[in-house]
Amino acid sequence: MIPEQMEGQLEGLKKFLLVGVGAAFTLLAVTIMDILDGNTTIRIDPLWFILQVAFTPIGFYLLTSKAWKIIPLSARINTAFGYLAIGWVLLLALGFSTAQDGSNELNVLVLLSGIALGASYHYLKKIHMRVSEDVFP
Repeated sequence: MIPEQMEGQLEGLKKFLLVGVGAAFTLLAVTIMDILDGNTTIRIDPLWFILQVAFTPIGFYLLTSKAWKIIPLSARINTAFGYLAIGWVLLLALGFSTAQDGSNELNVLVLLSGIALGASYHYLKKIHMRVSEDVFP
């Protein structure tokens, strides 16, 4: 594909990212409200699974796909990590909904994945800034 088409697709993905942010935070809010209302039943929505499958792979695809390498990382990194952050918020909602069963494995996974997401974003931004400063002093 030519870069102009890829940039157009990236703009469309940025708009779709807003839909994902709204859906993820709405699901998180509903989960928190269920907990505050005293609902102790563990409920894993099919909506959670659909959202997780719809949004998280896009972030990985934007970061690792050969097709997207023609667009500079600086132009796609925020969008890619936005999709990965949606996946993390959805995982957080799942962690909240299953927190009352007494197991801590999912909570540890949520914590570690959040740390890994933040650290990898910081690392890639740092590497990109170093490369751009070296190329264009």
